[in-house]
Amino acid sequence: AVLIALSSNWVVYERLSWLVTALGRWSVGAVRTLFVRTLHFPPTVTLVTMRGLIATDDEMRTGLSYAMLAPEAAPAEVRGESLVNLGRFEKALDRAFSMPGARAVALLIDSPGGSPAQSSLLHRKLLALRRRHPRVKLL
Repeated sequence: AVLIALSSNWVVYERLSWLVTALGRWSVGAVRTLFVRTLHFPPTVTLVTMRGLIATDDEMRTGLSYAMLAPEAAPAEVRGESLVNLGRFEKALDRAFSMPGARAVALLIDSPGGSPAQSSLLHRKLLALRRRHPRVKLL
């Protein structure tokens, strides 16, 4: 009787198959989330890439030139996206350390140097994140 009803009304069959598929996908996702949150499996390593001069936007606007901070690596012009500072990378660092299953955070820093104040702020932020997330290693 059920097969006859399904063969005569294909919309019912389509909706039932969609429901079964959706429930299957949801259950697989729920089990995966349970493993990630409780067992921290699979372990992940997050990469945060920082490229450019370590300076704030204000320092660059007020006349602190690239040549003054790193004379050996001064390009013809400095674009705004080539700066590394706490304001630009704070959210990325927070996300990297608080990611479920995170075992390590790797920093790739490609910088000729720059502002000691911004370097100190980044260092303090990294130390605070290591204290807040003791299971996550910093590479």
